[in-house]
Amino acid sequence: MKSKVLLSLMLALLISPITQAAEPTSNFPGIQKLMNQLGKDMSIAQSALLNEDHEQLAISAVAIGEHPKAPLMERMKVMASLLTDMSAFKAWDEKTHTAAKQLKAAAIAKDRQAETKAFVTITESCMGCHIQFRDRLKE
Repeated sequence: MKSKVLLSLMLALLISPITQAAEPTSNFPGIQKLMNQLGKDMSIAQSALLNEDHEQLAISAVAIGEHPKAPLMERMKVMASLLTDMSAFKAWDEKTHTAAKQLKAAAIAKDRQAETKAFVTITESCMGCHIQFRDRLKE
């Protein structure tokens, strides 16, 4: 379990710089902007988690879980691109939102183990979605 947590935290360290440095795609500039902000929010959450800043962690959890929706036209393009895989895409998104709610609750309770578990789940769901769909949506 400890190695899984450490691996996930290391992955989280990598997510933010990659996301923030990514070139905006012409197909989905609104989604790119949203992903950049989520990368920043994940970095802040990770720092808060490591520094035991429960208040900031709760704030970051809300920012991650209640992020704005992508522009309607871009969402429609995603749906058209993914067709039957849209349910899998939505499942990753739902897993992220659920884990963000759990992260907020854990931060309020100052439950370090639950905070870490929820953060790892968010990281895994973000990476899972990126692995499954990112390249397809860049085409």
